[in-house]
Amino acid sequence: MPLTTTRALTTLLLTTALLSAPGCVSRFLTDDDQVQREVDQAPPVALRANQTHHMLVFQAPNPGWTIRLDETDRTPDGKRVFVSIRRPDPLLQYTQQIVTKRLLTQVELETPIEIYARVLDANERAKKQPYAPLTPTPSADPID
Repeated sequence: MPLTTTRALTTLLLTTALLSAPGCVSRFLTDDDQVQREVDQAPPVALRANQTHHMLVFQAPNPGWTIRLDETDRTPDGKRVFVSIRRPDPLLQYTQQIVTKRLLTQVELETPIEIYARVLDANERAKKQPYAPLTPTPSADPID
C-alpha cells in the first residue's frame, strides 16, 4: 500500500475511534417523556454565578437528595453540563428540612451553558441512563 493511503486510512480509523469513545455522554441525550418528567419533578435547581464560574444551586426537601457533576462537554456555542440527581435512600431516615446544595461547574461565566440531568435512585448504578434538558428555576435565595 502506498504511504499516503496508509496515512489516510490511519487518520480515518483514529478519528472514528475518538468520535465513538465510550466516555462521550452526549449520545445519552433523550427526548423520552418519562425521563423529562422525572427531571421536571426533581427538586429545583437554579443557575447562579460564583465570581468566575457558573454554579448550580439545588434546594432539596431533605439531606438525602444529592446532585453530582458527571461531565462537561464542549459545543459549538458553549458547554453542556451533565448532572445526576439522586433520590434519598428509602432505608434511611432524614430530617424534613430544606437543604441547599451548591455545585460549582468548570464553566466560566462568559461561556453559554446548557444543563442536562437525570434522576437516579439512591443506589442505582449510573450506566447508560439518558439525560434530559434541565430548565433552571429562578431562585429567591441569595448566594453568600
